Amino acid sequence: VISALALGASRIFATGRNRGLLASVQAIAPGRVAVFSLDDGNFFEWIKTQTSGQGVDVAMDCLGPGASHIAFTEGLRSVRRGGHFVDVGAVSGDVSINIGNMMVRNMTLIASLWFTTEEGRHLAALAATGTGASICAAAT
Repeated sequence: VISALALGASRIFATGRNRGLLASVQAIAPGRVAVFSLDDGNFFEWIKTQTSGQGVDVAMDCLGPGASHIAFTEGLRSVRRGGHFVDVGAVSGDVSINIGNMMVRNMTLIASLWFTTEEGRHLAALAATGTGASICAAAT
C-alpha cells in the first residue's frame, strides 16, 4: 500500500480477513484506502459498488499457498476492461481462468516473484523519501 501510494495511486482497495490489520492499512491514508474483510462477503460485488461497476485498473493478489481460489478469481474478476492483474502470492494448485473473457476485456495477467533485488532497493529508496506519507494517490 505504501509503495502504491508513493508511486501515485489515487485509490487503493485492500482486502483480507484480519480486521485489525485492515484497520492499520486503512489508517495509512484513510481518504485513499478502503478496506473489506473477506469474511463480510463477496469481494467482487464490493468492488463493483466502489467503482460504479467499472472495476479496478490494477489488482495485486498476495494470497499465499493454501489460500482459497475463490478469492483469487474474485480478484481477477474485479479488474476493469484493459486492466492488469498481478499475482505475487502463489496460490497453489490449478485455478480456472476464463481466457476468452480476459481476451474480450483486453486484460493482462502477470505472475511475478515479488521483485528483483534492484527493484527492492528502488522501493526502499522511495520509502526513505517519505513520499508515500504525503502523496496519498493511485490504483483504483
